[in-house]
Amino acid sequence: MPVCNSRWGNLRPISFLVGALLLALAAGCGEQPKIEQYTVARTVAAPAVAAVGEQVGDSRMLGGIVIAGEQGWFLKLQGPDAAVSKLSKPFREFVASIKIPAAGGNITWTTPEGWKEEGPTGLRFATLIAPSAEGAAPIELSISKLPYQADSENEYLLANFNRWRGQLSLPPITEADLPTSSERIKLESGEAVIVDIVGAASASNAMTGPFAGGPRMSGSPPFAGPGAAVPPVGPVAGTGGNSDGDITYKVPEGWTEQPITSSLRKASLSVGIGDKQAEITVIPLGGQAGDWLSNVNRWRGQVQLNATTEEELAKVAKTIEVDGVKGNYVELVGEESGKTILGVMVVKDDVSWFVKFTGPSSLAADEREHFEQFTRSIKWK
Repeated sequence: MPVCNSRWGNLRPISFLVGALLLALAAGCGEQPKIEQYTVARTVAAPAVAAVGEQVGDSRMLGGIVIAGEQGWFLKLQGPDAAVSKLSKPFREFVASIKIPAAGGNITWTTPEGWKEEGPTGLRFATLIAPSAEGAAPIELSISKLPYQADSENEYLLANFNRWRGQLSLPPITEADLPTSSERIKLESGEAVIVDIVGAASASNAMTGPFAGGPRMSGSPPFAGPGAAVPPVGPVAGTGGNSDGDITYKVPEGWTEQPITSSLRKASLSVGIGDKQAEITVIPLGGQAGDWLSNVNRWRGQVQLNATTEEELAKVAKTIEVDGVKGNYVELVGEESGKTILGVMVVKDDVSWFVKFTGPSSLAADEREHFEQFTRSIKWK
């Protein structure tokens, strides 16, 4: 005879099987078990969403910069490390296909096979969408442009590469690191400089374009062009020098020394009245400074002039002496732009020193003699 237990009358079975079993066991008891049926809601875990600033894992970025005259073109492809690694070859082929127009205008390229091209959206000039595995999120290559407003290519590259590194939680690099931290790809006319970096992207910048994130960045690189509002120190006529003590110089009458806003600059001055302003800078560069011709052609692009050749450059370039060292001197007058660059390149102890005047052509003509006096007054310590 089955043993009865009053406890069974208080059981709350959770399924028909369990209830049936209890009934069978209690068949000989005087007290019938109480059976209740109820529904339990099924809980499905929500997909994890990273909070702003939360690290979302290994991310890889293929980024490139092409300087074309007065424009800097930014190429950026970012996504999961494994997925982006497979796109390294087509990305480099895409970069190598870029053509820089001789007389200004927009760059052109060959879209990789199987990639989809979309037109302008917001800050983007174009977007290329790479093919992805079924179910995987698409990876986009953004193409954008900003004015090229820097005294040197290295200054421009360094600021933007470090901005990208910050988006992947990586420490900044220095100018000395540029040769080993970047790669130069020769184009049909000019070159592109690219980086391939892996780090931890945060949710706040994992899917942003090339102008989001980074200090002082809200749509353009942190460079002030000629005529930008910079607090004046006041007119100086006499001996000046940079904060690092590398050089001294004599400031021409009417020129104004400006605060040095970039670690690459050794001197920063201005001259002019109202909107008729010119900027004068002294910058030393090593390693990736380039030769005389490449720098002149870069300057020519900044005043909307076509590139020149060594033979043509030799006809117009002059020689100027700086502290006993002979340097090259050129005057580039942009008729369409209305701007002129007076540029000097002097090589001392394997470092290329650039002295540069950028401003309205009429002001450059008035200040040419002062610029030459200033250049000759520079002394190395």
